[in-house]
Amino acid sequence: MSDYHALLATNIFLALLIIALPLLLTYYPPKNINFFYGYRTKSSLKSKKNWDIANRIYPKELLKYSIYTILLQGISFIIWDEKIAIIVGCVLWIFAIFIPIYTTEKSLKKEEA
Repeated sequence: MSDYHALLATNIFLALLIIALPLLLTYYPPKNINFFYGYRTKSSLKSKKNWDIANRIYPKELLKYSIYTILLQGISFIIWDEKIAIIVGCVLWIFAIFIPIYTTEKSLKKEEA
């Protein structure tokens, strides 16, 4: 297997793994505040209401941005050579992880106001 194919297989595996996490949180949301499972930040741990809101919003946001990232990463592999596509993919995944956190925290602040 060439390096390109190994890299492509790794990217596909990671994409499926990252899609599985929000699906797991959507279909099996944590019922109570805990320190092991669910969306856990200082603001989500403040109250049961915040916990429920955060664990309803975050999986949807993560799934949405993960799908965008997978699509854009696929397009980048078509447009550019693999080295540039890998860099683009890494940057996209960073955004795909942090944007849902930002939007969830923003929603929690809006609910508190």
